[in-house]
Amino acid sequence: MNNEKKKKTLIYKNLGFPIRLINAPMRKVYGQWVFDFSMGVFQEIVLQMLATKSVQLNGPELMFIINYFEFSYRQFAKLLGVSHGAVMKWVNETSKMNIHTEVSLRLYILNHLKVSDKEFRNYYLELSRQNFHREDAGELLDLDLDQITC
Repeated sequence: MNNEKKKKTLIYKNLGFPIRLINAPMRKVYGQWVFDFSMGVFQEIVLQMLATKSVQLNGPELMFIINYFEFSYRQFAKLLGVSHGAVMKWVNETSKMNIHTEVSLRLYILNHLKVSDKEFRNYYLELSRQNFHREDAGELLDLDLDQITC
């Protein structure tokens, strides 16, 4: 009996927001099919996707970032030079992050991920020119796991 397979499309919600996984490796554990991928690698990939997406970050994505870095709201606020209350409003989606603050956050993430100097410069130039769309319009992040090497 084969306990491994690939699922063509899987909507993964365990990070707090939906991600469409394409060619998701699955493993049967105690009779249940579960997503089978290194969680650390997966979270880093998602973090990079968030840092480079074309629409503004939403509350659940910000919560993922805060949790990934193990920041308190106060630490996160201090990093970005804003108030604790501002972070709470962003996470609760009662207000949106200033575009310049968001670019700073995205560059902080890319620096943390140690992208190459060339990649960092390209992302910097793209983010600096970009006027993020304010509305997410319910778009999912798409991640083709056949394109990822561990």
